[in-house]
Amino acid sequence: MATFTTFFKRSDAVRTTATHTAAVAQDDPYRLRPMPFDDLVLVAKKFENRVARQHDKQETGKVLSAVASVVVAAVFLGGSMVWPGIAARTATAAIEKVKADNRVLRNRYRELQVERASLESPGRLNALAVEQRLSEPVRDQVRHLDTPANDTHVASNMEPSRTVR
Repeated sequence: MATFTTFFKRSDAVRTTATHTAAVAQDDPYRLRPMPFDDLVLVAKKFENRVARQHDKQETGKVLSAVASVVVAAVFLGGSMVWPGIAARTATAAIEKVKADNRVLRNRYRELQVERASLESPGRLNALAVEQRLSEPVRDQVRHLDTPANDTHVASNMEPSRTVR
């Protein structure tokens, strides 16, 4: 709390002081003159002693930049914590898909092996040969092509080598 001196109205104070001294002088010649500042009234006024800061645009930019940096860091940190889990789930799903495809391909391979075995069975081949009137070749109809041991590019028409079977 602080006290301030004030007039009720400045114009009234000047008028009152001038008329008061004139009236006193006329009424009583032995009356003392008024005390200096006798017509002032002291009023207690409550005031706040706060400092108001001015708005600083550069400071605002710095604060927003700092906040944005923290947000970006938080996003990267959160992403680095979450990303391995997502990658693991994706890899697991891909592995399961490859395993399922592998099972399908193995089953198809077994079916094809059974089909090949049935197509290459000696009984079926003999039946096809009889049906198409095929017979085994005579010894003179068979030609053996032998190549020298060091030459594997050219085949030659030679008599078969005499080896015991």
